[in-house]
Amino acid sequence: MALIDEVADEVERGGQTDWAPVHTVEDWEDIDSPDDPPSLNDFSDEPSEAYGTPLDREARARVKAALNELQDALDKPPPIGIGHNQPPEEIEPEEIKRLGPAVRHLRAEFDKPNPSIVFIKQWAKPVREALIASAKWAGRKVDKGVDAGTKALGAGLGLWLWTRISPSLHNAFNAIIEWLHIVAKGAS
Repeated sequence: MALIDEVADEVERGGQTDWAPVHTVEDWEDIDSPDDPPSLNDFSDEPSEAYGTPLDREARARVKAALNELQDALDKPPPIGIGHNQPPEEIEPEEIKRLGPAVRHLRAEFDKPNPSIVFIKQWAKPVREALIASAKWAGRKVDKGVDAGTKALGAGLGLWLWTRISPSLHNAFNAIIEWLHIVAKGAS
């Protein structure tokens, strides 16, 4: 033990005093991750020369299919018996609640012959925010997995929500970003 204490004293003299920090959700909230979805600000509101081309129309079709898939996922009711006990924490964060209107607006805009890049970017922001919020929510659930016994039903609903929309949410946002790469000039 004397050797361990001696080494610890030496290391701590160098300024290292927190040997095994325990990170909380708050430590990670404001850190931009390389896994964050691309920023919509990376795209100009001005159309590129590819706007209106067959490549654009093919990308639009992929976006519309992905948005329809996301809308279908949002429309599915939770399984019977989940969430009836009013879990102790909010399962569906505000970002997820804003998805429905955003998807409806995006679908309407992509149904137009000449969708507005400005409006697409505007309504894609809630999709991006929901994507980030869902990932953070899932991370918190992993962090809190040990105490899940008392919150099993609430966590079950949240997990169901996450697995229900996450793949569709990713597909829709990625399709929008692909379309923007084709039709929008780079950021100004």
